[in-house]
Amino acid sequence: MRVRINTIAVGTTNPPADGHDGGWFVDADYRHGASAWYDPITDIDWALIHELSHQVSIIDLYQIGASYPDVHVTDRLGNPLNVGFSWPVPT
Repeated sequence: MRVRINTIAVGTTNPPADGHDGGWFVDADYRHGASAWYDPITDIDWALIHELSHQVSIIDLYQIGASYPDVHVTDRLGNPLNVGFSWPVPT
């Protein structure tokens, strides 16, 4: 799969939202502690990789809540699996 970035703009403030997803704003040098997800060994900001993945339709698993009563998946014999998934999100 190929992904294209149309514009990389350098600015001092986050630009106003234009109704389209796809922006990523950085206001500090991630190589010096501004990002908890920057890996200095590989020189990769994994938070940026994560956000870019949304542009190719990859969703956040922690946004999915499939509670046991709402899951209607059955096993090979037609019996309910009785499983669910939820991500512990602080309230």
